[in-house]
This record gives sequence, C-alpha cells and structure tokens, in this order.
Amino acid sequence: MSHAYFENPALLSIPFDQYERYQMIREAILAAAPLIAPNRPLKVLDVGGYAQLRRGGEILLARAFLPMHEVYVLDQPACQLEGYIQGDGRRLQFADQSFDLVISCDAYEHVPAADRQDFWQELLRVTRAGVLLTAPFAHPQVVACEQFLFDYIYRETNGFEQRQLREHAAYGLPDLTATQAMLDTLGVESRAYPGGQVELWLGMMLVKHYLLLRVHSFDLEEYLDAYYIQRLVATERREPAYRHLVLAAPAGSAAWLTIADAVLTQAMHTPTPTTPDEIVGWRAMQQHYTWLHQQHTAQAAYIATLEQTLQQKNQHIAQLEQLVQRIANGRVMRLLNLLNGINSRTHTPRG
Repeated sequence: MSHAYFENPALLSIPFDQYERYQMIREAILAAAPLIAPNRPLKVLDVGGYAQLRRGGEILLARAFLPMHEVYVLDQPACQLEGYIQGDGRRLQFADQSFDLVISCDAYEHVPAADRQDFWQELLRVTRAGVLLTAPFAHPQVVACEQFLFDYIYRETNGFEQRQLREHAAYGLPDLTATQAMLDTLGVESRAYPGGQVELWLGMMLVKHYLLLRVHSFDLEEYLDAYYIQRLVATERREPAYRHLVLAAPAGSAAWLTIADAVLTQAMHTPTPTTPDEIVGWRAMQQHYTWLHQQHTAQAAYIATLEQTLQQKNQHIAQLEQLVQRIANGRVMRLLNLLNGINSRTHTPRG
C-alpha cells in the first residue's frame, strides 16, 4: 500500500478523517491510472476539495495526495492557490469529458437532497472514465453517532452548533442503496467500500474535541492524528462504516473498476500494527501530554502558594485594623483628641 505520508510527511498533521478518505481515493487512482491513461498523467477534478488548516492557511488535499497527476480543485470559497477553480458542483462550467476522473470527498452530503441527482449527473458528464466519491451515508449508527457528537460539542461550548453536523441533519444523509440504484438507472456501474469504522470515528472525534475545548492544544491533536493515520487508518475499513467510497464508471469505461476493487478489497484486510512506540506521533503525544501535566501541576502549585500568601496578607490586614481600632478607642487617643479641641479653641482668630 502506497501511503501519501511516505512522500509528504506534512500530511501526518491533517485531520485523520481527511487523510482516510483521500488515501482511499489515492489507492484506487494509482491502481487504475495505467489502464485509464497508460502514457501520461491523469487529468483529475476534485469537486468540493478546498480545506482550511487548523492553524490557519489553506490546502488542496487532492493535489497533495496525487502530485504525480494534473489535479484541479473546484469549490465555492474564494482561494488563490494554484489549481483552484471557484464554482458549483451542480453547474460545472466544463465541456463533456473534460477530465479523466472526477473525485469528490465528503461534499455530497452537503448538497440538498433535491439536487443530488443533478450533482451526480454533472460529475459524470465531465469525466471520461468515472467518478470516485466519498460521503457519510444514512445508517442508524452513523446518525446516532453524529447526533451524540453534535450534542457533546453544543454542551461543551454553551450553545455552539457545529456547522457540518447541523447541515447533515438539515439535509438528511444520502442513502447508499438509493444512490447506487439511481446510478444504475443512469447506466452507470458502481461499487462501494467502507471507510472509517463508525465507533472508531466517534471515539476519535470526541477525543479531538476534548483536547481542543478542555486542553486547548493543537499539538496534542496533531500527535493524535499522526498516530491514528499510521496505526489505524488502513485497518478501519469495515462495517458499520461512517463513510463509504463509491466508484462509478459509465458504460464502456468500467474496466478500471476491477483493478481498483482488487486494491481496495485487499486494504480492507490489512492487519493492525503492533508496535505503537515506533509510530511517529505516539511518543511525541505521550511526551507532550506529560509536559502539559507538569505545567498544569506547576500552575496549580503556584496558584495555591498565591492563595496562601493572599490569605496571610488578609489576616495581617485584619490584625492591623483591630490594632488601629484599639488605639482609636484608647485613653491616649481620647486625651489627644481633648488637647486638640482645647488647642483649636485657644487659637481661634478673633474678629
């Protein structure tokens, strides 16, 4: 299996679920490319592939995962990165069969249900060989896990509604069986593969949001993503899955599906690595967590010292106030006040 982070280690720092879906597409395309275009790079369009980095900045992940091919990314936000085109996947401004392949990663579920067939027809119209599309599809466990995560974020942030999850609920997740049936009516052959086992997906999402909301650490989140990408991404392709990769090819162009199927099916049986200490990110995550724990312990001790000092100062102030009050009420003070009064009358100016 050719993992993208071997060629570009910076990809270890992206969110694990973004890596998982683009890695699946990368494997299928690398396997099918020699058949689709034997002597040249593929011309590929990624619809909905604009992404923002967690520390700021922008990235076009399809170009990072497929540097050996000619890749363009279309999405709606304004962006000045090379290879980017601003547009709407439902109304593509390209001629028929402008691209060898069209890909789309977790954009389909953000298309209103009434427009989803139009979306597919546009992707199929501008491709010569076919479409590779990932999305979360409606399944009781997927819906339940998304609702649980949405409620967790809402509670922990005192009312913030996560935009993507809110939109999933508003539009309704697409149905995989119905999607493939629709493709069949369009004369398109399709195959589907699981990606992101749903319990693993939910566990990772909860830990990542906990780190961001409670610990406020991008470093820990990145170490966690790096560890997961190397240790579990290749082994989580099983049911029930959070998302599925759908391969779709028009009639007469479906031979590459068999080649991609062999690679993707084999990847579904990849054994889990058993050497976590050798995984980049694992030791760093442990070390960073230890450092954070030490920092929190030191801060707690410092705050306790300050509170103790403040308490001692308050006690000292209270003692001084009592002393001042006793002096003010004492005989010497009364005598001084009497003398001051006599002295004031003695020196009163006469008219």
